[in-house]
Amino acid sequence: MFVATKYEPNRAIEVIAHELLHVLFYDNTSSKLDLHETGEKWRKFFPGVDNETSLIHIPVHATLQALFDEVLGEPSRTENDQKMCESYPDYKLAWDYVEREGCDSIIEKLKIK
Repeated sequence: MFVATKYEPNRAIEVIAHELLHVLFYDNTSSKLDLHETGEKWRKFFPGVDNETSLIHIPVHATLQALFDEVLGEPSRTENDQKMCESYPDYKLAWDYVEREGCDSIIEKLKIK
C-alpha cells in the first residue's frame, strides 16, 4: 500500500485508515485484487447499488464512520472525509448509502454468523 505525500498529516491519517480497511476487507486468498468479484460479494449485502466502486466503498465508509465517530470520538474526521468525497460521485454515493442505512446496521450485515 502506498499513500501519496501530498496529504497534510490529519488527512493522511484518514486516507491511511481508508486504505487499510480495503486491505482488511480484501479476500487474502486471491493473488490479485478483482474489483468485479469483490463488487459481486457486496451486491448481496447492499441491494440496489449497482456501481462496483460504490459497493466496495460502502463497508469502508461505514467502518470509517464507526472508527472516527465511536472509537476515536472525532466525528469531524467523518465530516471531512464526506466533504472530500463530494466531487467523486461513486464515493459520494457510498457515503449517501451509509448515511441512509447507518454505519452500525451496515457493519452488522458484514459480521460472519
